[in-house]
Amino acid sequence: MTEKGDIERKLGEVPVIQEYPKENQVRVLDVVLDRLPLPEDVNARRFIPKIELLKASTCWDTPTVLLIRDMAVRLKGGIASRNEGPTGVSKSYAAEVICALTNRSYLRHNYSKDSDPGDTIGRFVPADAKLAVRFKELLADPDLPESLKEIVESAEKQSRPLTLLESKKIAAALGIDGLDDTIQWRWQNGTLAGSMMYGSVYGADEPNLAPGNVIERENSAIERMAQLRIVEHEGEIIRPLTPEEQSIIDNGGIVPGVIGLDSRYWYVAAQNPFGIGGGRFEESEARRNRLQDRIVEGLTTKEYEEFLRFLIKGEQPDIVWQNRRYKGEKDVRTEYRDLENIPNVDAVIKWLAAFQGDLSNLASLGKIGSEKDIKGGSYVYTRRNLLRILDSIKAAQTTLIDVDELFRSGQVKTNDNWHDLFMEAVYQEYLAGMYREDQEIVLDLIKASGVEDVLGESKNNPRPPEWVGRAAKKGVQVEQWQHDWQIS
Repeated sequence: MTEKGDIERKLGEVPVIQEYPKENQVRVLDVVLDRLPLPEDVNARRFIPKIELLKASTCWDTPTVLLIRDMAVRLKGGIASRNEGPTGVSKSYAAEVICALTNRSYLRHNYSKDSDPGDTIGRFVPADAKLAVRFKELLADPDLPESLKEIVESAEKQSRPLTLLESKKIAAALGIDGLDDTIQWRWQNGTLAGSMMYGSVYGADEPNLAPGNVIERENSAIERMAQLRIVEHEGEIIRPLTPEEQSIIDNGGIVPGVIGLDSRYWYVAAQNPFGIGGGRFEESEARRNRLQDRIVEGLTTKEYEEFLRFLIKGEQPDIVWQNRRYKGEKDVRTEYRDLENIPNVDAVIKWLAAFQGDLSNLASLGKIGSEKDIKGGSYVYTRRNLLRILDSIKAAQTTLIDVDELFRSGQVKTNDNWHDLFMEAVYQEYLAGMYREDQEIVLDLIKASGVEDVLGESKNNPRPPEWVGRAAKKGVQVEQWQHDWQIS
């Protein structure tokens, strides 16, 4: 290729994600965002995710990058958003990546059926840290006296935390000394209120697990003109300041009863669909209409293969978006690059991606998992399974021993046979968590796939001679002794 042609080729190779230091911007495909200056307070930087860590562990495949791209547009518009889809598809992660790319503080709040308005709005707590912990534990005690439960339940029905008077009354009834004076209590901001005050991206994780009195209280905070009144404290309101109010604040004054909404605040929810079950509540139309939805689909075998290829070979996939090809980075240094030495590694990557896809299909068709469903839970397959199987291989590299050497010399020596290491990981991640009937189906699937031939001969469990199989069919027990097979 000529020098001119080489230059033209390089100019045409546009990365999927690119930083522009001079302009202090970052681009994701065809969307660009400004990068905020890092806080002068080093302590405040701990809330900003580290892009260096994410780059070494994130596969920029098409579903992930398009989700990040879409979230970037919504962030710029200040549009409260909701990512909805199955587990393990980067619903929450996309917001974290955006924060890392743009130097934004990220606060993730995990909701549950036990969530309380005080968690997100704020509550009065004892000023003494030890007493605060004890007070919280006693409030959660299922044996709390009925009269005190009524106070707590009344506050929950009104979608608010306990007032100072109610908190003092409960503390006195529980016999906690030293909390009768108002000065011995302090107001503790909740996660949502704090995000609005200090300008964090608020990641609401599985909010449809929380009861309505918790999430409906957030409605005003997810409006286009977000605001939140804290009636339990002093009735102050968090909202955007007028130019006149901002001028007063800039000159060292105060605006009574008003706390300025930080313009960096953004609300983004991530949740499984209501229909998936698991104790989820159906959200009201009022809440659903306030959030701009983004459906996130489940992953396919193609994405599993790209994920494994990135982790093992350091190859980010190219992405075609609107008829343009964006180049994925190559030779990324991940923590799994040594696994590139697995024999026929490309074939093994393809097999593992297809194998997990096959397991997902078997589970969805009810061919495996029926007993597990009855006893609680079900088989779920995501990127996490693939990460764990690679972790299991690395763990086996330092724990699995050469059994042949053990029986031959009595010495303990680690096993470096890739067949044994890989199949140990398959057992740990997939087979060990299955009931026997499911194991038999999956073992047949593994045997029929021929992956063990691709991996080469096993050291700890070598393939027996043909006569051993014939003997087993006749009920004759045969076992291996050192390098020989003998009738036991």
